[in-house]
Amino acid sequence: MKTRISLALLLLLAPLSLFAQTRSSSDVGVFLVGSALSDTKVLDVGDTIHFKFDEKTSYGVSFNHFWNEQFSTDFAMQKIKADLKLSEDGGVVTFNAGKLDATSLTALGEWHFMRAARFSPYVGAGVARLSGDFKFNNAFLDAGDPTKIDLESKTTWAAAAGANIRLTDNVYLGTELKYIPWSAKEKGGSIEDAIDVDPLTLAVGVRFRF
Repeated sequence: MKTRISLALLLLLAPLSLFAQTRSSSDVGVFLVGSALSDTKVLDVGDTIHFKFDEKTSYGVSFNHFWNEQFSTDFAMQKIKADLKLSEDGGVVTFNAGKLDATSLTALGEWHFMRAARFSPYVGAGVARLSGDFKFNNAFLDAGDPTKIDLESKTTWAAAAGANIRLTDNVYLGTELKYIPWSAKEKGGSIEDAIDVDPLTLAVGVRFRF
């Protein structure tokens, strides 16, 4: 894991001599964000418990700076929201255990192709910081039980691919797929109790270039 994070950090560092060769610019973006989260199976006292997420549409924002015509650095925040459904192996009854509310912060180096064209794709890689909490469904709680748990913050790697579609000289339609590996666990808890979340997000929104 440390090796992957180190490689992702190196991808953020481009030679400064290249930056001065071409005109720079920046943009800010606002997005609707959908997500696909991993399903997980856990063995509990001989029974297999299925964890399945019912993902919700959320939002994100970004700031992107172009150092030259091909390379930019992108800083983004995305909210990730979902209901967690539980069911036993072979069971037909599914229970709503509660709600996941997470935040991802990413810093990516991005390589752009055909930036001057109306349709300009790109790929990127870098680092991510994830944090959040899980609020329990009241039906699962007894008197005095905590209503939520805080999830341990984690730094990991991230990868993205997307495209910008020029609408005007300063306004672009932006689309992006982003993947972040994440095993979520309670703050201070054991790694054996972690649940794989591994968000794959699809962001669609508008970028304003200046």
